[in-house]
Amino acid sequence: MSVDTEPSPVRRRREDSVLRHWQAVSELLEHRSDLVGVHSLADLIHDSVRWSA
Repeated sequence: MSVDTEPSPVRRRREDSVLRHWQAVSELLEHRSDLVGVHSLADLIHDSVRWSA
């Protein structure tokens, strides 16, 4: 029995989708400062993306 280190295509698509969503949320908050503080998870994502770049 061997261990497959490659992620499955389904998992890869899910991870890509999550990353695209986080990037879109971050870009939205960059352009719409009136939305900052409305949703704490969106603020956390925005800060995480900004500080990891």
